[in-house]
Amino acid sequence: MSDLTYASIWATLSKQDCSEFIEKKQGLSYLSWAWAWGLLMEHYPQAEFHFGEDDVYPNNTMSVNCTVTIGECNRSMWLPVMDYKNKAIVNPDARDISDTRMRCLVKCLALYGLGHSIFGGEDVPRAAEPKEAPKPKPVDDGLPDEVTEIKPDPEDIAHWSPAFAGETVDQMIELARSMSSTVDQMKSFWKANTIVIGGLQKHHPEQHKRLKETFTAMRRELEAV
Repeated sequence: MSDLTYASIWATLSKQDCSEFIEKKQGLSYLSWAWAWGLLMEHYPQAEFHFGEDDVYPNNTMSVNCTVTIGECNRSMWLPVMDYKNKAIVNPDARDISDTRMRCLVKCLALYGLGHSIFGGEDVPRAAEPKEAPKPKPVDDGLPDEVTEIKPDPEDIAHWSPAFAGETVDQMIELARSMSSTVDQMKSFWKANTIVIGGLQKHHPEQHKRLKETFTAMRRELEAV
């Protein structure tokens, strides 16, 4: 088990092609939890998962959270209980909660690399990063001054509490550090999460500022290596 690391797990699972198990609903791509768990078991049959206590908010919406453990590695993720329009459900019933927990499990597996390309807007993993046409910038600091071409923000981001937004930024920073061993990988992570980053910039500017400042510091650390 000593050779089982976050990096080695990511290297294995991020290369798995999940395209044949993807379902399309309302123009969005979903990976069935049963297939996702089956793919995980092919490589890490010792993996386990558990759901923590649900968070209930003053407006009677709620979110669930899930932790997946592989050896000594742990990843946690959360997800609001939402309807088919990705809108938070008020007073969700048992079925709503159960379905969300399984979607949260799939989202948590993406933190390890399995199906992560789906959350980045793609159906299959890329073999290599495509080359982008150079864009003129007054100062090339490695990060955009503003998030451009933001897709519509998930409506629930506007209702995040400051504490929840802070936890989101903490998770993104932790994940970025574990995934980024080069500046290009760090930039790719930022680009893949523009929807959340855009939502933070619009509704939680202080947390967006903290995230950007941390990424800038990370870039400088990587350049100094």
